[in-house]
Amino acid sequence: RMEMYKKIAKISTEEDYEDLIDELCDRFGEPPKPVVGLVNVALLRGRAAKLGIYEVSQQNGCLLLYQNSPDVTAVLKAADIMKGRILLNAGNKPYISVKLLNTQTPINALKEALSTLEQTSSAK
Repeated sequence: RMEMYKKIAKISTEEDYEDLIDELCDRFGEPPKPVVGLVNVALLRGRAAKLGIYEVSQQNGCLLLYQNSPDVTAVLKAADIMKGRILLNAGNKPYISVKLLNTQTPINALKEALSTLEQTSSAK
């Protein structure tokens, strides 16, 4: 079991995700929803880490994505793509604020923001 947890923790790409889900199905049968949820969260965590995001929180209808050194150009491009729903706060603890749509879950908003930031990032 520990081996599987380690593999889940190392997920950082869609390919890693697909490979792990396939392995889980082969070894244990169709994984239950909580396991798939855990793998999804691990994928988001890995994608965020690749972008230098070390913490994600939710506050007042927004997600706050904390980075030590935000890529200002990428954030500006992402804000344009997401129609101004992304803002950069460059204070002592810099973060990117992502406004959630009324119909959007935080997980879906995070997926959208990460995809957009991956697309606009100069550190591809």
